[in-house]
Amino acid sequence: MGKKLKKEFELDIDQKWPVYNSEPEVRERILTGIFHGLLLCVWSIGWIEWICGNAGLKPDTVKMAVLSVAFGILIEVLNLTYQENKGFVIGCVLLAVIARFNQGSVLSGYNAWAQGLEKAISHYYQIDVHLVIDNVNTVENMLFYGVVLGFLMLIINYATAAMRSNKITILLTGLALVMSLMLDAFPDVIWMFAVIITLGGLIAFDSVDVYVLNSMMNRKALRGGVLAVVMLTLVFGFSDWLARNYAADFMHNQYAVVKDYPQQMFSAAQRTLGKLMGDQPGLLSNQSPVQSGKVELKVWTDVRPRSAVYMKDFSGASYNTDTECWAVITDDGLRKDYQQWPASGQWTYDEAKALWAQQLFRCLGAIEDDASEQNYIVSNISADDQCTWAPYGINISGMTMEGDSYLRASSGNEFNGYPLPDLEKILADDTPESTVLNQDEADLFQDYDSYVYANYLSVPDGMPSLEQAVKALRSENGDMTVYQWVTEIQNILQQNYTYEKNNLEPVSDGSNVIEDFFGRQKKGYCIHFASAGVMMLRLAGIPARYASGYVVWPQDFKADTSLGGYTADVTGYRGHAWTEIYDRVHGIWIPVDMTPAEDAIAQNHPSTTETDPASEENSEYTDTSQETESGGSETASETSAESSETGHETKGDDAESSQKDKETGNSTNSLKGSQRGVGENKGIPLWPAAVMAVIAVFGGFVYYSGYRKQSFRTYSRINRNKALLSRWQHLTEELERSGIRPERPLDDWDYVKWLQSQLEHPDEKELMWLMEKLHQAAFSEDMLTKEEYEQCTGICHEIKCHLEKKK
Repeated sequence: MGKKLKKEFELDIDQKWPVYNSEPEVRERILTGIFHGLLLCVWSIGWIEWICGNAGLKPDTVKMAVLSVAFGILIEVLNLTYQENKGFVIGCVLLAVIARFNQGSVLSGYNAWAQGLEKAISHYYQIDVHLVIDNVNTVENMLFYGVVLGFLMLIINYATAAMRSNKITILLTGLALVMSLMLDAFPDVIWMFAVIITLGGLIAFDSVDVYVLNSMMNRKALRGGVLAVVMLTLVFGFSDWLARNYAADFMHNQYAVVKDYPQQMFSAAQRTLGKLMGDQPGLLSNQSPVQSGKVELKVWTDVRPRSAVYMKDFSGASYNTDTECWAVITDDGLRKDYQQWPASGQWTYDEAKALWAQQLFRCLGAIEDDASEQNYIVSNISADDQCTWAPYGINISGMTMEGDSYLRASSGNEFNGYPLPDLEKILADDTPESTVLNQDEADLFQDYDSYVYANYLSVPDGMPSLEQAVKALRSENGDMTVYQWVTEIQNILQQNYTYEKNNLEPVSDGSNVIEDFFGRQKKGYCIHFASAGVMMLRLAGIPARYASGYVVWPQDFKADTSLGGYTADVTGYRGHAWTEIYDRVHGIWIPVDMTPAEDAIAQNHPSTTETDPASEENSEYTDTSQETESGGSETASETSAESSETGHETKGDDAESSQKDKETGNSTNSLKGSQRGVGENKGIPLWPAAVMAVIAVFGGFVYYSGYRKQSFRTYSRINRNKALLSRWQHLTEELERSGIRPERPLDDWDYVKWLQSQLEHPDEKELMWLMEKLHQAAFSEDMLTKEEYEQCTGICHEIKCHLEKKK
């Protein structure tokens, strides 16, 4: 049956059925192939430009276009000759051979892209990742882009032409968009639009009816693809025009809100990953800390603090050298011990805990006669929600502690309390407890004092270098006060040890993290300094414990014109670890920072703080918990909010907020760029919105009409010939979707033989009879009898049942 026998019938479902051995005209197939190749070329170039734009690179567009046209011509020739499967295999092999013989150039091109991506990740999340291949040059080159382009076009063509699927194309487009959102790094908006528009064209191109013996290159596919491209171009064109001329401020504000979502998602993913990987609070290691600039807490106060504000979520009592982890005394453990205390007969356990928790607030008020209370509001943005984040020295009436370590989670976030005075002033004050305690309370604190000395002086075996250092201090200085011991230990750690967070060696065999830090490496970051300080103080007979959480420096607080007072954005850079010492005179725990500030500042980002009216006043503020501590300290974000002590340190300067907003070559925000030059937010006119609505409605109508026409249940009950042709059409489409299709065009009778070889049932005789009836329905004026129609539909149903079982 040639072109002269080609005939089309209008079906009751308003659809046409071409005879099976007919093919589209050559001109029609060539035009469709050109259009498909154009979609493939534009999408592939746009996707590579998008991915490279995320990494701050800009490939040569002209050269990319020339390469894509060459690849596209070869690919479409293969499609038109039904050789797309063989072409895919041969093309991949050839590209692999080219990449193998030019391995150095390809890898250097990859390194250029990987290096740009590393910078983009570091810029937005302040995370140090390693993607570059070592011992390979880093040079951007067209060979790398050409190989990637070739593989990409082959894969997408195979998926769309051979597999009739756009899942890979959609997945890759979504990946590029997610990367841009996660990194806040967008390429030129034109490339984004081009990728999305051509993606829509490819989807529409492959969504049309393609029959088993018809080439995908037909008029119907061409119409569907062109319609989708035109409609999407109009929609995106109007959207961009509206954004540039009428809604710039609105779009900018909405984008500023939306772009924070990836950071919040990243924070949640960090905490989840930490739990899945088994991270524990108090775990020590020599691994580099993961840094993050996301805001985790917001702290407001009515008076600018003159000393560092510490907020903890962990206090380590004993250290296990086998697990390299600090262990906290749980509430159940302390409750069990409390039952043996003499004071337990006078105070319930909860009453006792309330007094211990409140003691620091009461003592600070007694130490400084002229001390005035400060007010705080601490808002939890994305930090650990298993505790209450609150500064030392607040009035915690109504809140509950976990044992004697940190505050349990509560709904309150407004506090009042006293700032911490100089450490020397606290330890030098000999005001007896009786000034703030009655006799019954004094008995309770005497019991607690015994408990502290029994539980917070333990030092595990395997700390010989720390023991020798403490012995040397004792022999040189004799008896010393607590303050003198603290000062001497701070001097040893800060003057003789190097702050280093990225190049630490593994712990040597037979040693532990603390001993290895102090005795061999002599470098580390906050978790190492704080842990060594705890051990040395304990060896000196001073109860001490390991604490972690956040620290906020005075210069972090900025004048808040809307609320009054001062507000600080606390990022993961403020995650920190420090030492707590016990002052038995007052029965309180006091934070002491052992980490050297200057070295930490040198290894972190330079200050980018915005101008503040009180900046000069900041310069005279010092951290009163240690004399040698200046305003800065090391910084590192937490891999998990529950494990900030595992190596996440504070950053001395306020770099996080400005880094988010800073425009760099690696983070060009095209959405923002498209709004430049717009002076005001104008009202949005109705006519562009109406045009876009009409386009959307028209596209929906076309899609719905096509979907309705393809309904498997819509068959004619009057014209049995047309009904059988329609049923067979839908059945062949389902065979196509199930992967049952010949590799080359076949006439009707050869197709029947081929189909029988693919199916167990029905047999060849039944299929031959069915094809005869299909020919009768297509070309004869005689109507099928009811019995013939039912027998034909029975055979079709048998084929469909076989397909369902196969699925």
